[in-house]
Amino acid sequence: MQIQKTTGSIRGKRRIPHPLSAPALFVVLALFVVLTLFVGCASSPGADPADAAALPDDADTELPLSANAQDPADADQDISQDEYGFFTYDALTPTETLEFAPYSVVFALNGLLSNTGLNPALRPEHRLALADHLFRGYPAETEAVYREVAIPQYFQNGDPLIFQLRALQPGADATIQAEGLLVVQTNLFIDERTGRIDPQEGFFGNLHQNVSFIFVISPQHELIPAQRLHDPELAAADPDPMQDDPAEVLAVAEAWIHDERQDNLDNAYGLLNGLSRRTDLETSFRAVVQLNRFLYYLRTGDVAAASGVLTAIRGDEEFTADSEVMRILDTEADGMLLVYQELINR
Repeated sequence: MQIQKTTGSIRGKRRIPHPLSAPALFVVLALFVVLTLFVGCASSPGADPADAAALPDDADTELPLSANAQDPADADQDISQDEYGFFTYDALTPTETLEFAPYSVVFALNGLLSNTGLNPALRPEHRLALADHLFRGYPAETEAVYREVAIPQYFQNGDPLIFQLRALQPGADATIQAEGLLVVQTNLFIDERTGRIDPQEGFFGNLHQNVSFIFVISPQHELIPAQRLHDPELAAADPDPMQDDPAEVLAVAEAWIHDERQDNLDNAYGLLNGLSRRTDLETSFRAVVQLNRFLYYLRTGDVAAASGVLTAIRGDEEFTADSEVMRILDTEADGMLLVYQELINR
């Protein structure tokens, strides 16, 4: 079933309720301290995104959603609000755009939702709408902030959560092969004294002061999170999944699933299957192994196998007794699978 989505100018239209229920705010902010298996087990990055392009210092706070944070409807420019309550503003109309590979969109979206606490609050249709707003229409050969996306009534003072999207191009001295970079900067402000996110209000500072995300766009138009770039040290790794430290084996498998080198995927599959046969692993670790098998199948386009992994996890009493495993299935994995199916069926 295709999820239908409509957009239009908000002027002269009724206000559409935002997708977060009234008491959800404090739940969302509390979830920042909860680790997610999909973004919390990353290996060390093998390259610096600055090797691909010069990163910006500050956000552009003159754009309409940022400048009218309390009430985006008051902006003079033409801002759209979709049927789910999300606001968007396009700062430019590109002549040529890049469309990203479906799995990379799903994995990138899950990272954004996990790190902003939104995963438990959003239904599949909300996720698909956000995937379109955040990852469709990337302007090719452009360096600019090209779009803002806002989720209203996110902070305690009523400010929206704002995602500001910036396109960057590889410089002449770039050492990473890339079609460009996508920088997603939010107005979630990190208190330098405490390292905690301020739940009271949104504020744009620089990339280090805000919760931000950097993606390198591979020649295959895949979004590669900066921390997932190919690690040369792991390239020569040859761990024994039956004998070596399982955490080290899993780190290598994760890196090979998510970096830009597709020739690593077969090696990742072998490591995960080896770990799956071990009998000395705790339940939570075995669950992480199976969830990475789910990601592997999704990355390689085998929807049936990916769905089968989730079914098998739910059929294992040891897994279902673990509330953290079930939380991840219910708030992350199921949504990833549904959004991926929608994207490939378009």
